[in-house]
Amino acid sequence: MSADFQLPEVKKDLAIHCVIPSQYRGSDLGKEKEIFEVKNTDYVKRIRSQYLLIERELIKTFEYVEPNTSNYRTNSVRFASIVRESCNLFELVSKDFYSKLFNSGKKKMNIKDYLSLDAYLYYRDEELSSPYIVASNNGKSFDLFPFIELMSWDRQSEIQDAFIPKWWSAYNKIKHTQDGIRSATLENAILAVCGVYVLINSIYGEGVLIGELRDYDKKDPLGSIYFSYRIEQSQLFTLKTIRIEKAF
Repeated sequence: MSADFQLPEVKKDLAIHCVIPSQYRGSDLGKEKEIFEVKNTDYVKRIRSQYLLIERELIKTFEYVEPNTSNYRTNSVRFASIVRESCNLFELVSKDFYSKLFNSGKKKMNIKDYLSLDAYLYYRDEELSSPYIVASNNGKSFDLFPFIELMSWDRQSEIQDAFIPKWWSAYNKIKHTQDGIRSATLENAILAVCGVYVLINSIYGEGVLIGELRDYDKKDPLGSIYFSYRIEQSQLFTLKTIRIEKAF
């Protein structure tokens, strides 16, 4: 970090695999057991339930607004609700992660604090695709970048206004301005759901919104034994085309 900006200090003796399970790449059975317990907590189950509820609401809107780029500027009260609920969940998950990772007594946080977590989660690099959402010119699915504005951040300096995602700016307009409904568009609803999906996956990895929940009985590079639990998975995003991770 630069001399004029520094993130709070990471907690000492932190069991980082319990805070960022997605980044664990070891073969320690004890740590795998702890990761399973983290993903199986009531808190994580609530996050999954809240996210999937929002996702289902978005998919329902596709019955009356075709999800293609020609309709991206279509606005509605339903889209406003989806943007608000997505951003509320993004804020909730970000605050919880921030408090678990850092030694910080900070009580009032904002989007710049949440986005600075990318220095540890690397979620700005994630690119999504959905079978539901297509380009109007060729009918094919295309790439979605919920944090494209953050790509300009060097992960060392303070977050600038220009780095704030457009869907979060839309959220503030929906909350605070009389003509906020103009920002309640199909595009912003899709990107807001993308944003919280990426955040949750960047923290927890498989077993929450995607993949299967594994309870390991044996963890070995030559062969592992585990119990696999089915979870209700995201139906909106089925392809992750880019994922850059820093393992520990």
